[in-house]
Amino acid sequence: MGCPRPDGATEIARLVLTAKKRKVRTSCDDRSSHSAWQLLAPNLNIEEELDPRTEMTRIFFGTLLLIASELSLAVDHETQTWMTAQWFAKLGNGDDLGLRYRSRYTDAFDLHRLQQYQVTYARSIGDSSELRLGYEHFRGFDSTLENRAFPELHHRAELFGLPLKHRLRLEFRDLEATEDLVYRLRYQLSFTRPFGSAYWRVINEVFYTLSDEPPLLERKVTQNRLGGAVGKSVGRYGRIELGYQWAYFDGGISETSDHLIQLNLIWDAR
Repeated sequence: MGCPRPDGATEIARLVLTAKKRKVRTSCDDRSSHSAWQLLAPNLNIEEELDPRTEMTRIFFGTLLLIASELSLAVDHETQTWMTAQWFAKLGNGDDLGLRYRSRYTDAFDLHRLQQYQVTYARSIGDSSELRLGYEHFRGFDSTLENRAFPELHHRAELFGLPLKHRLRLEFRDLEATEDLVYRLRYQLSFTRPFGSAYWRVINEVFYTLSDEPPLLERKVTQNRLGGAVGKSVGRYGRIELGYQWAYFDGGISETSDHLIQLNLIWDAR
């Protein structure tokens, strides 16, 4: 009888347990993971003694494997995918410029369902805060257009020893469906924990509409996005992230929820 094939969650649990040992077993119940690691990280020699960096690398790739398996299940439920490319460059002492492109789609035949183009300028305020000004062009469903301008404040702090990051944004939105500007407040709380050259992150963001133009807009909480991501440094400035978010949306006429799989490519030369 062949060896049972472990699922993603079982694989991660096994990795965490075996990381405490000095050598990896190659018995029947480990042959499938042996092959998986050879495919995912061919440069790793699983017969060598484990060190903390190797252990964390394997846990990182195991987490990616779990998210990928969840993605395959979520696609059956019309999960949406965000693909983002970001670039940051230092302009001077405490100043930087940021560019971002994002595409959102549901399948390979709908690559341009939603597109966003963003440019930002940031100025540091002390050692733990920064003020960022931005403009965003948004091309949405059915070729609808939106232009956004926003100031946002970033602040790093600790709570019970946990490093947290707060982001508060006020958006001025020019929508095709409204005659006047509409306003929205967004608050994001995130927590990041590094391990070796990789890291994991947990994020929650609340959207509160300040304008009242029923039935399209009402003064209330209209969105909430909760999720996380794992990332890994690539070279001196690069990072790659793979994440998941559950998004609740109240459009006034109806309420919906989306599963968002996110792939972020980041080049940060600040």
